[in-house]
Amino acid sequence: MPPFRLAPTLNERMDPTQVRGWGMLSAVALLNLASRCHRRQAKWRLLLLACGSSIPTLTTGRFNRVVTLHEHLVGETGSMLLLLFGAVGFVLLIACANVANLLLAGAASRQKEMAIRTALGASRWRVIQQLLTESTMLALAGGALGLFLALWGVALMTKLLPQDFPRLAEINMDWRVLVLPSAPLC
Repeated sequence: MPPFRLAPTLNERMDPTQVRGWGMLSAVALLNLASRCHRRQAKWRLLLLACGSSIPTLTTGRFNRVVTLHEHLVGETGSMLLLLFGAVGFVLLIACANVANLLLAGAASRQKEMAIRTALGASRWRVIQQLLTESTMLALAGGALGLFLALWGVALMTKLLPQDFPRLAEINMDWRVLVLPSAPLC
């Protein structure tokens, strides 16, 4: 049974078998690699123009278009996501530069302390081990704070985005990234 037969008929004037232009049906086609979307769109427009005289609502372009599956699923969010990615990258770069400057300033102010430790008999390896331990604790604290901010940011972003945003329900934290950050997710 065709899908439009399953639609309820409210009255005779809204019979889905007679009324056109509801835009409730979609066609999906698997095209070969040589077939480009713009060529398919041009062929589709020619077909619509040929049928346009008998069905005027077909040529409005509201529902009848040829798009790739990627564009259908995520819409035209690529430029917005690239802008967001760039902004996050710059904020991360600024944060890394600030932490490096703080560590350098701390090391410069602790120069006398390290000289006293060395004079009292601490080996260079012990001093380096202490500095690495302090840096590791700082990195772990920063990572925990970053994880909290990321969870909070994702929750805030999903609330601020419009409800018709493509695949809004699928936006979440991927915990596999914390376990194996260099492994591919696909």
